[in-house]
Amino acid sequence: MTGSPSQHYVFAHRALPSVIFRDKVWALSVLNGRDADRFVHDLWEQVGESLPAEARSEPAGLAVRAAGTGNGLIVFVEMPPPQELTEAHTIVIAAKCAEADPPTLDDLEYVRYFAVERGVDLTTDEPIRVLGEWRESGVHANHGPLTAHDETGIVQAVANVIRGEQGN
Repeated sequence: MTGSPSQHYVFAHRALPSVIFRDKVWALSVLNGRDADRFVHDLWEQVGESLPAEARSEPAGLAVRAAGTGNGLIVFVEMPPPQELTEAHTIVIAAKCAEADPPTLDDLEYVRYFAVERGVDLTTDEPIRVLGEWRESGVHANHGPLTAHDETGIVQAVANVIRGEQGN
């Protein structure tokens, strides 16, 4: 581990959420468009240029997939394999449009930024996955261990968090 946070960490936990929350409509449009992979690779490179050489890494595996949800958009950013604690396996950005017919990113009800993070079970010292979330305020929330490793299970865990908060 270096003295500086890794490029992986800064990209997933600082740079990408900052871009998303600064201009949600623009960022979601790009991530849902044909330039999505180029955008995340360019941002990865910009992050790397700001860090010392020992904190940098290659973006092998970095890719974007987006899908409409009927009344919104879900974006998956697949990350390079995490090497250090709290680095992300996957980023999930969930956006819901205020009106479902027709849905438009210009009228967002919410945008949520989740990270499936590398963690460790403190009782067994075994690696685990943790569902974390960066809020627009810059606060990080830990939603606990995540047993799902597939896309469907991760989406379900994210939906459970969102539904749970809407019920309060």
